[in-house]
Amino acid sequence: ADLTDQGLEPANLQIVLYRLYRDAVAQGLWNEATKHGAGLTLARYGVLGGTREMLSGYLDEVISALDSDEAQRRAQVILKNMVTAQRTKAALTGREIARGQLAAQAGLDETELDALLAYLRARRVVRKFGDEDRYELAHEVLVEKVLAWISDEELRVLDVRDMLRRELSNYKKFGYLLPKERLELVEACCEVLTLEVDEFEMLFRSALAAGYKAEYWFRRAQAESVDVKTIARAGLQSENFRTRVAAVQTLGQLGDVFMEDLIDMLDDLYPQVRVAAIAALEHMRPDGVWRAHLKYECYVPAGKFIMGDDKSDQSNEKPSHEVYLDAYYIGKYLVTNAEYARYREAVGQPFTVPEGKENYPVVSISWYDARDYAAWAGMRLLSEAEWEKAASWEGIGAITRDRQKEQKRQYPWGDQFDKTRCNTDESGISRTTPVRRYSARGISPYGCIDMAGNVWEWTSSIYKSYPYRADDGREEMTSGDIRVLRGGSFYDNESAARCAYRIISYPHARNITDGMRCGVSVLPESSDLKPRG
Repeated sequence: ADLTDQGLEPANLQIVLYRLYRDAVAQGLWNEATKHGAGLTLARYGVLGGTREMLSGYLDEVISALDSDEAQRRAQVILKNMVTAQRTKAALTGREIARGQLAAQAGLDETELDALLAYLRARRVVRKFGDEDRYELAHEVLVEKVLAWISDEELRVLDVRDMLRRELSNYKKFGYLLPKERLELVEACCEVLTLEVDEFEMLFRSALAAGYKAEYWFRRAQAESVDVKTIARAGLQSENFRTRVAAVQTLGQLGDVFMEDLIDMLDDLYPQVRVAAIAALEHMRPDGVWRAHLKYECYVPAGKFIMGDDKSDQSNEKPSHEVYLDAYYIGKYLVTNAEYARYREAVGQPFTVPEGKENYPVVSISWYDARDYAAWAGMRLLSEAEWEKAASWEGIGAITRDRQKEQKRQYPWGDQFDKTRCNTDESGISRTTPVRRYSARGISPYGCIDMAGNVWEWTSSIYKSYPYRADDGREEMTSGDIRVLRGGSFYDNESAARCAYRIISYPHARNITDGMRCGVSVLPESSDLKPRG
């Protein structure tokens, strides 16, 4: 009954019977010379531990019979590769065994592997599948014996190795890629894993899709002659914006050869991709020669400007004062309904775009809504100082500068109000307009549109009196204090459209005149910008 339950094949049955025979001789139960005696008994079968113990003991004998400690260790390594972390047998090809992590660590070459496999097969502890180059342990009962030789660390590596084998099959059959969680498992063993070329390709494609350690897997796959450049370029065309972000980040590490590819991504519909392209190009070419190709963002160089307006009848605009700002990028346009809808879809909060108003500014959003959108986009809300400089300061780097010295404008286009250049109450439209409507006439010194009228724009700043200081608590992003909005709206008159004009609102308020514009800092060359989302 025990033999039947174990499902022994003839070779295994031979091992068990031979062990019983040797025991019978040793115990005097069988006389080899006279071929007479009690023979094989059930009692001795039980004493010897039954089939499981006899096969395990036999495996020890097979290993011990090898002529050196090193040969014994290497034979054990081969057998370790033939079990899984799930405590089952693994059927492997000779190449898979040779490339298996434990075998690689043992330094087995092809000749030694073939010789040891032949030895283990001849002694019936390993079997081969017909004419296939595939091997496995001869019986399930050997699995526990082999697992006892394996350390916890080796078991973890085997688990990852098994997972990769399954994932590679799914990748080849269905094109499935690994999610970030499984990439992290592989990464934990990446310094000791021995991988196939196909696995390197799968891991690199997965890293691109997941936006996780793509540059690392680029290097490793490239060393294995995977055509990573073609794959990375293909990633730029992916429908998944996260894959495009990862592809941009990877190409940004590889030099000027990909500069044109990155410039093309400045026109991507998703801000995360554009921000990644800006960061990559800043790192690649800090001289900024590529900035002429910006489509959705405008560059504002570092430097001082004059904030506020002493001539105003609004006390909260006084005193005018000098403020220094680091360089930054600001959105050329207000955030549209279409852009906001993509964000809400990505975070699982559907947003209905008013019919025909995809390219109109999103409105009725709170400061918290604006902050969260900016974070998802890999950007941030601008401080009111950054907003005012971009709207009014005709200084170094201003693309519309036609004066001989740095000056401040009352309105984004100049000092005289012109209702044809913006959407305010004077325009008589009484509703929002598409964000590109005033591109030709309402442009600010650095190229921004709609910085006067259309909708009020949330800034990051808590309302405080002047002079402006970024380090006095007004840029605290977790506070529930009232925030500053800038720019005026379709509902307001020319006075509110002045660049220095300030209004305030509670961060939870949602008004039909309130929208937003985002920006992003110019990071130091050593920084690593990785947009969220």
